[in-house]
Order: sequence, then structure tokens, then C-alpha cells
Amino acid sequence: MEQTVIDAPISVSKVSKTYKDGFRAVKNVSFDIRKGDFTVLLGLNGAGKTSLISMITGLNKISSGVIQIFGDDITRSPYRAKSHMAIMPQEINFNLFSKISDVLIFHGGYYGISPEKVMQRARPLLKKARLLKKIDQPVSSLSGGMKRMLMLIRCLIQNPKLLILDEPTANLDIEIRKTIWEILRAEHKKGMTTVLTTHNLEEAQLLCTNVLILHHGEIVLDRSIEDAIQSLEEKFYSVSFESKITQKQLHGFSSYHAEMREDGKASFCIRSDQDIGHLIYKLHLAGHKIAHVAPSSHQLEQLLHQATL
Repeated sequence: MEQTVIDAPISVSKVSKTYKDGFRAVKNVSFDIRKGDFTVLLGLNGAGKTSLISMITGLNKISSGVIQIFGDDITRSPYRAKSHMAIMPQEINFNLFSKISDVLIFHGGYYGISPEKVMQRARPLLKKARLLKKIDQPVSSLSGGMKRMLMLIRCLIQNPKLLILDEPTANLDIEIRKTIWEILRAEHKKGMTTVLTTHNLEEAQLLCTNVLILHHGEIVLDRSIEDAIQSLEEKFYSVSFESKITQKQLHGFSSYHAEMREDGKASFCIRSDQDIGHLIYKLHLAGHKIAHVAPSSHQLEQLLHQATL
């Protein structure tokens, strides 16, 4: 049975945003995000993403239309609407001189969560993030990546029904990025609804189930990533091998536009008249032992390009 609007974590109906200078950043946008979805919001610079997210989170006034968070109107009932969500902005926004434990306990207090319960929820996350032994240290002692990790943990201790992430891994090293991805995947498996804005298309493809593309203030694509990729005439796949191979060894795969990447994986392009299974078979016949095959982030890049032409 389809969810009604009142069940939807986010329901956006005919929403527009016009600024004082007359610029229309968002134009009559409507969409619903369902429970358990992990949705990425994509768009070129100036597409209206920041304005839209700011209205959804109640940070920016809506010019016209209605936004509901689990049935609560963000304009008429902002406190109730905001109580459903946790927001992780790009900017570090806690007291750098507070202890890590105090940051979490103070935040939990805003939601009526006891210090004991806060630490019970936080401890496994802090351990995964390698922050548990630093819990009595000031936030200022942490690296930029560890501070970002702490921001995510602070969001999660309130057990939000909706998590909104604004470029959560921008400029972070790969180890911290992967830890954040692991935490987000685990929360998604538990059923958390998540909205992500990112310029990292690999991140979006690894984590997300759905894609919204905004262009000149309008929604031009609103589909599951799987369905959207199936509509492409060409699909890119990333293949990793059990042993190192060279570009020369892929000479016989020119019809797939085979290309070795800097990370040691190979990229292959599959046209609509070709089959990924046949490619894997040919690689096997050529003696290349495959470790892993996955859709490439090229897919989302193609979708973004195609939708914003």
C-alpha cells in the first residue's frame, strides 16, 4: 500500500522560493520522500539545492507551497516538524572547548535524553569512529575529519526519524569517509530515512537508493537510482581484479572502452546491445580473475548530464 502524504518523512507540495531581488531559486517543486529511502539531491551550482534544503529544515521561509515532515507543517508547526529530524551541516557548529562527552550530553538534553542513555547510544558509534578513548578530551584536540565524525554521532544519539546531510564527507581522507559510509549504511539498514547533498557521485552511488535532480529551481528527475540507470543507453561498470593488470592487457576489450584507473580498477562501458555477463565471461576466458564488479559513479554523472542539458 502506498504511503499517504501524512506518512511521508518529507512531503513537498508546489513549493517556491523567491528572494527580495526577485530571483526565483525554487519553482513550484513537488515530491515525496518515503520512509526508509536514502535520497541524494543533485544539481549543478545554482540549481536551488541549498534554498530547497533550507526550506525543508525550516532555516529559510517558504514563499509559497507547503512542506510537511511526517505530517507536521514546517511553517505552522516548526517545533514538531523539526523534532523528527537531525541535520548535519557542512560547518562545525559546536563549542571547541567542550569535552566530547559534554557535546553529546548537552545535545541529548535538548531532546529529553538522560546522560546515561546518551552515552549508551553513543558508545558503539564512538568506538567505531575511534573516539571512545578521547571522550574526555576537548573537541579542539580533534582533527577536522574527527570533528565531522562527532557531528554525525551527535545527530544519531537523538534517534532521528529523518537525517539530513549536507556534504558530510567533503575534503575528508578516505579512511574517515569510509567509516562515515559504514555508519550511514548501518543506519539505513535499520530503516532510517536519509537525504544527502554531495558533489561526490561515488558516495551517492554507494549509499543512496533514490535520486532527485534539481535544475534551474525545478525537479527534472525523481526516480530510484536503479531505474534511472536502467534507462541509460550506456552503463559504466568498475571492475577490480585479484591481481594487478595493465592497460595493455585490456587491449582486446576496446569495444567496451576499457580503461585502467589510478585506483587499480578498470572501467568498462556497456551499451544497450551488450551484456555485463558476457563481459565477465570474456574477462574470465582471458585469464583475469575478478574480485568485484559494481556500477561506476559514471552512471550518476551521465544522469546528471542528461537531465541538465
